[in-house]
Amino acid sequence: MWAVEVKSLSYIHSMGTPFAKQALKDVSLNIAQGQIVGIIGPTGSGKSTLVQHFNGLLAPQKGSVNVLGRSTADKAVRMNLWKEVGLVFQYPEQQLFEETVYDDIAFGPKNLGLNEIEVKKRVIKALDDIGLPEEILSRSPQSLSGGMKRRVAIAGILAMQPKILVLDEPTAGLDPAAKSRFLNLIRKLQQSTGITVILVTHSIDDAAELAHWLVVMDRGRIALQGKPKDIFKQPERLIQIGLNVPVEIEVTRKLFEMGIPVRTDVLGLNEAVEEIARIRDRRKKTGG
Repeated sequence: MWAVEVKSLSYIHSMGTPFAKQALKDVSLNIAQGQIVGIIGPTGSGKSTLVQHFNGLLAPQKGSVNVLGRSTADKAVRMNLWKEVGLVFQYPEQQLFEETVYDDIAFGPKNLGLNEIEVKKRVIKALDDIGLPEEILSRSPQSLSGGMKRRVAIAGILAMQPKILVLDEPTAGLDPAAKSRFLNLIRKLQQSTGITVILVTHSIDDAAELAHWLVVMDRGRIALQGKPKDIFKQPERLIQIGLNVPVEIEVTRKLFEMGIPVRTDVLGLNEAVEEIARIRDRRKKTGG
């Protein structure tokens, strides 16, 4: 069973009004359970509209969306998807509203109707999953740093134990160090829990660092999809769509164009450095 199945999905915002705008056009894709899938594309490409179909915020106008084997055309299915599909919006820390960190994380489980013992158990586990100490549970969320607030907001989603976690532009506003820590957190979380993670971003670097599979959106359609290494073999297409190619891809591509037999499908700076070092060492041995 797929985590998400999308077939020939089209969607028009404000349909039937002078403000009508086509957001999705004949989109089809399958998302496997237990994967990290990156949905990337420039602003206005349809990314957010697409994932809002995954947790029932939007109903299909044309085509179909099945989540965990159930059709979202059924209103009853859509109304209950929030229990299994956690959607974390951009700047989720702005949604923190309770007096204490504990109450904010406990909000979702309480709405599931769980007893206080189970609620507390889930709060502690979620806090551990996002790498924060129990000492902060009595603190006000507003007293925390920006990065910690974001972790607490995600803990509130994890406490409901969703099968799918959708992150919409999760690194927006974070400095490079905080961004790196956050992406590493998501990687470890997925590895330890096996949860399906859908990462929505305009940053191809973020997606390249995490995703097992990439879906590239362009003006409401899927332009490319495949493994990151295969996607990055088409840098000209990515640039045409309006995406910035990762610096390591750009560097290795230019080296290859200069006649240096370097791989151009490296992922991440570390792999690029290792590849360049390999070519250097080989040339030293051969005297080339």
